[in-house]
Amino acid sequence: MYHYFNDPVFGFGHVRIQSWAPFNIFICLNGRHWLERQLQKQGIDYVKDGNCFVRIEDIAAAQVLLHEQLKTDWAKLLNGLALGSCPALSQILRPLGTGVLLVCG
Repeated sequence: MYHYFNDPVFGFGHVRIQSWAPFNIFICLNGRHWLERQLQKQGIDYVKDGNCFVRIEDIAAAQVLLHEQLKTDWAKLLNGLALGSCPALSQILRPLGTGVLLVCG
């Protein structure tokens, strides 16, 4: 199953939940969409052609924003996207007990 989204923070992406055992979950985010949202929020002018920035008004500020992405709590982010795409996952995972996290790698 695919769930496509346009998140206000991360932009376009998708969650793919495999419908057979072991029911893997694949989440695709595009760092450029994410950076674009951050640039807009900061009021930094840019020109984008497709998936490529051809001009950014303040490169140093954009680099700082990119470094901030590295501080992301990935387990929390990915679990939130997975559970938002398939709310039934919380019921499916319930027998496994609390503290079960989806692993990214």
